[in-house]
Amino acid sequence: MRCWWRVLRTVIQDMTADMELPRDPTLRIRPPERENSIAVRETQTLDVDQVATLLQDAKAKTPARYCEIAILALTGIRQGELFGLKWDSVDFARGELVIRRAVSAGVLTETTKTKAQRTVPMHPLLVDALREHRQSLIAEQHPGLPSVLVFPSRDGKPRTSTSLNVAFRTLSTGDIRIGAQVLRRSMNSNLLRQAVDRLTIRSIMGHTTEQMTERYYGASSADKQAAVLRLPISSEG
Repeated sequence: MRCWWRVLRTVIQDMTADMELPRDPTLRIRPPERENSIAVRETQTLDVDQVATLLQDAKAKTPARYCEIAILALTGIRQGELFGLKWDSVDFARGELVIRRAVSAGVLTETTKTKAQRTVPMHPLLVDALREHRQSLIAEQHPGLPSVLVFPSRDGKPRTSTSLNVAFRTLSTGDIRIGAQVLRRSMNSNLLRQAVDRLTIRSIMGHTTEQMTERYYGASSADKQAAVLRLPISSEG
C-alpha cells in the first residue's frame, strides 16, 4: 500500500509540475501509517564552516571524487542531475551550470526531475575544480570522453547513485553521515541563513513550491540557541 502510494504521489506531483498548477494537491495528504514506523527523511545539515571543512577533507582523502562532492556541496543539485551533466552544460565564461538532464535508474534523460531547466551559478572553487577535472580526463585519455559526460564511467555510461558511497563513508563523522541529500539540504539551509531571497533559492534548488524550500531547511543547534538568546528577557528585577 505504501509502495503504491509513493508511485501515485510521484505521478500526481509530475503532472502538477507539467501543468504548472499553483499548488501540489498531495501536499497535505499522508500515506497510511504503519506500527513502529520511523522517519527516513534526512534532516541533518552542515553549516558553511562545516562545508568548507568537508571540501578540504574531500580534496585530501578522496581526490578522485572531489569535483563531484564540490558540485553537490556548492550547488545543491540532485545526485541524478550531477551524473547527467555534460560539458555543454558547463559555461566557464559565465560561471554557470545549466541543469537540463538527469540520470534515473541508470538511464540518462533529457529532462530534470521537475521537467524544468534551470541555471545555477558556480562558486569560484567549483570553477577551478571543474577545470582541473576536465584536464585530468583529457590527460589520461579517459575511455568515457566520447560520451561528453562530465563524470563518465569507464564504459562511457553515466555513473550510478552508489558510485559515491565509499567517498561519503570516508568523509562521514560520528555526528553526521554525509550523503547527497545532506549536502542538498545544507545548501538550501545555508542560503536561508544568509537571508537570500526565497525565489532565488527556489530557482537555484529547483524546488517547484515554497513548501519544498521550507521542508529542506534544517535548523541547527546553533540556530535554535541564537533564537532563544534573542528573547528580551533579563535576569535583573
